[in-house]
Amino acid sequence: MITFKLLLLLLIVCFFFTPVSTKYVSGRIQTTKQWVYLSNFCFKNEPLNTGYLIFTIWTHNTHAKLLFYNDTHNRLGSWNDVYHNKTMSCEEKVNHTVKGGALDIINSNPVRVVIADGLHPHFWYLAVADCLNDELELDYQISFQNPGNFWYREFSFNQQELFPMYLVFFIFYALLVPIHLYNATILKRSNNYHVIMRMVLTSVCFEFFSTLLSLAHYAIYSSNGFGAPGLLVAAFVAHIISMILLMFLLVLLAKGWGITISQLTDKKIIFGTMITFVLLYFVLYLWHILTNDPESTQYFFHSVPGIIVIILHLLVGLWFFWSILRTMKVVDIPSKKRFFLLLGIFFCLWFLMLPIFAGIAYALEIWWRQKVAEGLVLTSNALGFLYLSLALSKAEELFSVGSVTLLSTDNDGITESYGTQSVQQSHNDTL
Repeated sequence: MITFKLLLLLLIVCFFFTPVSTKYVSGRIQTTKQWVYLSNFCFKNEPLNTGYLIFTIWTHNTHAKLLFYNDTHNRLGSWNDVYHNKTMSCEEKVNHTVKGGALDIINSNPVRVVIADGLHPHFWYLAVADCLNDELELDYQISFQNPGNFWYREFSFNQQELFPMYLVFFIFYALLVPIHLYNATILKRSNNYHVIMRMVLTSVCFEFFSTLLSLAHYAIYSSNGFGAPGLLVAAFVAHIISMILLMFLLVLLAKGWGITISQLTDKKIIFGTMITFVLLYFVLYLWHILTNDPESTQYFFHSVPGIIVIILHLLVGLWFFWSILRTMKVVDIPSKKRFFLLLGIFFCLWFLMLPIFAGIAYALEIWWRQKVAEGLVLTSNALGFLYLSLALSKAEELFSVGSVTLLSTDNDGITESYGTQSVQQSHNDTL
């Protein structure tokens, strides 16, 4: 119930927050600058079909021009040569467009521009300029379109495949969530529904809703080129909550909570750290949104806030590794020792995947980075949830919460009873 209330609140808060660039853009510019950036789009043409854009501009600036640049380097039309050059004059920027890329604006008339760019993907950047006036005032509407069908045409090439990708993972989680709900029902009946199992279910549910909201955004986007950006933000928030819950329940499992020990002496530290991580992730995300340049095609994990997120992720991974090593030293039951060994191997690799995937994406061309990185991260997380589901499928044997009774406490140790078995543990086991 708490999960669904949080998600409802998430949707209400995020519905009006839209910090993403869309492929149907409109707006109003009123500035003293002579040259202003508008938008970008990655075109990928087909042999018999080309991408295009349609723009409509209303302005009283009779000398205004719409300017076209691309992502080539050290040649005419290079966006980086223009945008990052603080010494270049307005006239020089206009003269540095691609060949034929400075179009006079015909006031209020829609103009269709075909992007004949061969078969190689390129980011194209649009700017507007009036070098003869000290003020620039206009309203604009621009729609971009790539060649292709319903799944591709509205999307910039760097975002193509995201729609079908999220559909696949939505189906995966739609099958996984009912399994966890069924297991939760069984465990409740047997009085073995440990807090860790509740955290697993909550984490899976948040990831499911994250994929659902992302899928909804991209489904709408595929029909109108705008989507529902508020849903995408809500999906990102749900994903953050899911991942933080997953990371910290892995730490709790590594400590043996409910499996080798019945109580945590550092519970406040663990949950305090978890809340701190939630706040840090949101602060870092807002930092990225507020400081990221609108024209930037930089992937989140290649920015300073993204690198800090990776470091935090690795720190939790080290905590997990250290905890599971300590737990394995005191576990004597072969089945549980094997559980911790496999859990440690799998999720130590899982914690390492994020920086590895970020490195792989960084080595690719910019138009491949987002979809490749998101695909790898989604796959890694899905495999993590699947493994956790299988590893905890015999939770009744692992967790003996309902039958754990504290028998005695002394200076030598704590004796706990698990059903008909008695296990002697030292104070070193209670972490």
